[in-house]
Amino acid sequence: MENKLAIQPSFWENPENKTKQEITPVPSASDGSLPDSWLGGIHPDAQLEVTSGFHLHADKFGRVLAYLVNERMSEVAIYDQLMKATGMSRTQIQAFIQYAVNMQLLVPRLLNHTPLTRLVLTYDPFFDYVGTLWLLHYLIASNPQMLVWNYMCNSVLPTVAEISLDEAAEQFSPFIGQWSERSIKRNVRDKELHAFFANYTMELFAPINYLKEIRKKVFSIQRDVALVPPPILLATMLIHRDRFHPGASGVEIPTLVHADNSPGRLMRQREAYIRKALDELHEAGLLTIESKANLDQIRYKSSITWLDAVRLYYQNSNP
Repeated sequence: MENKLAIQPSFWENPENKTKQEITPVPSASDGSLPDSWLGGIHPDAQLEVTSGFHLHADKFGRVLAYLVNERMSEVAIYDQLMKATGMSRTQIQAFIQYAVNMQLLVPRLLNHTPLTRLVLTYDPFFDYVGTLWLLHYLIASNPQMLVWNYMCNSVLPTVAEISLDEAAEQFSPFIGQWSERSIKRNVRDKELHAFFANYTMELFAPINYLKEIRKKVFSIQRDVALVPPPILLATMLIHRDRFHPGASGVEIPTLVHADNSPGRLMRQREAYIRKALDELHEAGLLTIESKANLDQIRYKSSITWLDAVRLYYQNSNP
């Protein structure tokens, strides 16, 4: 954190920097149940299968996104286009599309690219920046509609030092009834968890050092993870607010560190580091730290969105 945040005077005057991208609050459950009653905090209408077992290869993922932004043809079915352009199967392309939708990189159903997609492809098309990886990790891991990702990152991994694939699969047995036992075994163990662990140990998210395979199909939960750059911490804080507490003007710092689905919990950042990063964000005028009733809390700037924070990250990043 030696390099202080530098906000160029022209940043807020750039029309492109006024583009917004909304984070949808967690929707109501179709059965009318309230979040406090959701098993493991998982949305009753969560997606059981997203990846189809396909690992997220950075180069192939980037190629799919770049094609949709720069080469997409309106008169040809999109999956047919992507199969021809990439040489991948329809099932693999569908999996990559699902990844992208849940990372806020594509609009559901329409599959149009988002402002975040343009930012990533402009500044980090090869997914080399740790801030990009942390942001995408948080977007997918903090979504209670993503059964495997959210339950693993929010409920399972914070409670253990290491875990095997079989042990991880057993953690999903309470969901039998909400989904069939056959579906849990076939989709969670044989597909989703394989992809989950591969993505963090070999593929896209490996650089953040979140998990490490220490024996065959046995993984250690790394505590010495990569640090989250302060602007990306701010972006995830605002995503957390918009997703779980829309309209909130501030938050207590311990909540950011420890609460379910918080940036500290899902990105495994120590409280001392988060406080240091918050101090830097405060000094840069991006939020306000205040004490009230013996509680440290931060106040958000109403003019700053999560996408603004991502833009600031790229403005301050070096290749």
